[in-house]
Amino acid sequence: NGISPSEKLLIHGKPVEPDQVYSVVTTEFLANGGDGYGDGFEHQYFTKSRFTGDLRIVSSDRGEPVWINDLVIEYLTSGQEKPDLDRFEQWLLTQPYLQRPLWILNIDRLDFGMKTNNVYQNEGYPKSVDSRIRPDAKNSFSLLLYNLTTLVRETQSSRWQNQLLYRYDRTRIRNEKNDQSPLQTIETNLELESIYDFYHYSRGTRLNPFASLRFDTDHRFEQQDLYGTMGIASIREKTYRMRFGLIGNYDLRTDQWNGGLEFNGQHRLSWSLFKNDLRLRLRYLTSGQQPSVGDEQFSIDLSNGLEIDLTANLKMLPRLDLFIFRDRVLEKVATHLAFSVNLAYSRSWKFQYLKFFRTEEDLQD
Repeated sequence: NGISPSEKLLIHGKPVEPDQVYSVVTTEFLANGGDGYGDGFEHQYFTKSRFTGDLRIVSSDRGEPVWINDLVIEYLTSGQEKPDLDRFEQWLLTQPYLQRPLWILNIDRLDFGMKTNNVYQNEGYPKSVDSRIRPDAKNSFSLLLYNLTTLVRETQSSRWQNQLLYRYDRTRIRNEKNDQSPLQTIETNLELESIYDFYHYSRGTRLNPFASLRFDTDHRFEQQDLYGTMGIASIREKTYRMRFGLIGNYDLRTDQWNGGLEFNGQHRLSWSLFKNDLRLRLRYLTSGQQPSVGDEQFSIDLSNGLEIDLTANLKMLPRLDLFIFRDRVLEKVATHLAFSVNLAYSRSWKFQYLKFFRTEEDLQD
């Protein structure tokens, strides 16, 4: 039961030095003093390990942290005739829940492309509305850069997605007075969004509650909108995503609130050589405040494109986009129609540590 005070303790053949700090690897049971471990030590020789407790290195099938002790016990009781700790790591790699990453970082799209723009009935709109229908938006040709990056944390009971969308357009517009001197404009769009899906409350069904918060602006900060949404989602990861809920909109520039309904949907079909990607957003807003020009009443954002795989991470994306906007004061519908061809890069990184113990060679290094 421990080491008696009369016994001499040696570490690597040398006496213990009172002022030296030593690291000891042991089980949680012994680290907590089980079986009298450490009873014979003077206080300066024994301190509880700072590594005891909960190690968030892997996630269970319920999205919970895994304890090292539990992994060892499960391995030793796994039904093998002669469990061998030397093969412990190989056994770990066969466990299904170890294949679930704690976090996934996705570059969903990093595009460079060309786009033709056609705009209808946008006269009279202020600069604070969506850049696609501003008064200076005209029939034009654009070079564009588009990036969508997401960071996802998923468990059995929830899914938390944070995303950053950035769009940069350099547009050439023919000068109506002098066709030989085309005008150039730069438009950007920046969106930050966080979405939380609650799987736990809808087990056995395809519907689950969700909540989201989104900030939408441009590089001039002439448009500053904050959107909050709560509703119901239906998600099948590789096929479709649909969200419908109540939405609140706060315009930070004019200090006005709006509320309404929003639907977001995405549907993907795969064929041998390409995929079809259809996206639709419908939004209807009402307001109890005095409306002003540029206040949205409803909008439709429809996009349909093909994904043609060139390599594992590189795709060709021809796409058709339609945006329809109705103003609450002007009571007219502005339309933006665009066709683009993009070269897109995508990649995912899965953060998870499987090798969490060191070999003798590592210790020597």
